[in-house]
Amino acid sequence: MDGGIVREIMQKYAGNDFSRNFTRRFENVIAKELQIFANGLESLIDEDSMDIYLNPFFTAPPLLFSDRFQNRLEKSFKLLALSTNIITEKLGFEVQCNESVKVKNLFSLLSAFFEISFLPQNNKMSHLANRRVRWLVT
Repeated sequence: MDGGIVREIMQKYAGNDFSRNFTRRFENVIAKELQIFANGLESLIDEDSMDIYLNPFFTAPPLLFSDRFQNRLEKSFKLLALSTNIITEKLGFEVQCNESVKVKNLFSLLSAFFEISFLPQNNKMSHLANRRVRWLVT
């Protein structure tokens, strides 16, 4: 299939524009592929229950986040779609996007910021790193 056709089908599926019967059949087809994805995730996580936030660069199938699919998982983790609500409500940050700048994927930028913000801090190492950076810049 052509990529444009697949993209359109996925957008219509995500928008719930198909009949219930077709949606069920379509979900059975993509469930096999999503199960391979879930098996890969299961191999990477521990036995502890956790939330996994996904930020796809395409329209993710709603089945991926549904209870129907979550019940097929062997380990107890929950797949959640990443959204700005998580950042604003749970972490207490305020996100203001400048409309004149088109950011293709805001979450990549925000994830880099949060990674730096929440990493464990070692003052001596930070001091040495900052001094080396100043030496390189001057």
